Amino acid sequence: MTSYIKQFIENTMELSWPLRILVFLLTGVVIFGIGYGLGRVGGTFIF
Repeated sequence: MTSYIKQFIENTMELSWPLRILVFLLTGVVIFGIGYGLGRVGGTFIF
C-alpha cells in the first residue's frame, strides 16, 4: 500500500504545476468525502 502511494506521489511530481495542483485538490476532496461520509454513517456525534 505504501509503495503504491509513493509511486502515485512520484508520478504526480512529474506532472506540470497546474495538473499537480488539480491532482492534490482532487485527492483532498476524495479523502475529505470518504472521511465525512464515514463520519455521517458511523458517528454522528463526532461530526
